[in-house]
Amino acid sequence: MSYTHLLYHIVFRPKNNAPVIKIEHEEHLYRYIWGFIKQKDCVLYRIGGMPDHIHMFVQLPPTYAVSDFMRDIKTATNIYI
Repeated sequence: MSYTHLLYHIVFRPKNNAPVIKIEHEEHLYRYIWGFIKQKDCVLYRIGGMPDHIHMFVQLPPTYAVSDFMRDIKTATNIYI
């Protein structure tokens, strides 16, 4: 059996770099993202950001492509915001 441990530092921004992440809502957004990541059997080690972008340090299973993860997380956070 092989062992994989895939860690990624991911940064993503809203469309047109709009500062849509308000300070008073960022904790709720980060908790939502954490729940989403946990539901997908991934591990969130750190999350943070600024009004116009989010940084995440995550572990993804080898069966979950990074492109699929990014599509899913961006869609989910867009709907949440």
